[in-house]
Amino acid sequence: MKVVIAVGPPIKQSTGEWTCEVEAAGLFERLPAARGVDALQAVVMALSLLRTLLAAEVERGAHLCWPGGESISLGELFGRVG
Repeated sequence: MKVVIAVGPPIKQSTGEWTCEVEAAGLFERLPAARGVDALQAVVMALSLLRTLLAAEVERGAHLCWPGGESISLGELFGRVG
């Protein structure tokens, strides 16, 4: 299965809260936007969500790789986020 992950730029909402769109195309049809009290927290929450979702897939036997096919681990992809 091919999954493409993406995090949108942080956007300040009228409430003062920040959000980042999160995508895991091929795995989930739609994910909720990550939210934070500032732009950095929204981005970190988005990355943490993706790491958690991909970790569950890896536990089920999924293999992560770059678009060219080179293998990558969760640690290499996300570092210490999440």
